[in-house]
Amino acid sequence: MRKFSTPAEGVIWSCLRSRKFGGYKFRRQEPIGSYIADFYCAELKLVIEMDGEHHHSPDMSDYDSARTERLSRSGIRVVRISNRDLLVPGIVEAQIRWAIEQAGGKLDNPSPGLRPPSPR
Repeated sequence: MRKFSTPAEGVIWSCLRSRKFGGYKFRRQEPIGSYIADFYCAELKLVIEMDGEHHHSPDMSDYDSARTERLSRSGIRVVRISNRDLLVPGIVEAQIRWAIEQAGGKLDNPSPGLRPPSPR
């Protein structure tokens, strides 16, 4: 398990933690079988994965596809979000809302708002 999250994961976690997004409980760095999900909501059986640049390599892309397929066969919905999407206001929020709704969740409250990671 990673000890430190990436800046992109930090942005998403600030939005998901403490039931801020739709009242759903997400856990960060959650072990599921032999995998560690970036974010997992057990109630919705939903994994949200943040994909940095290294996920675009052929080897990593194959690994990610196999991992997504295996989790899907276990009844877990996997949504992959590119770190690049954080640069476009509203895109990641819309992707998370869509994922929650596709997993059967309801969203009555407005989303908490995501801010792109600040440059270091």
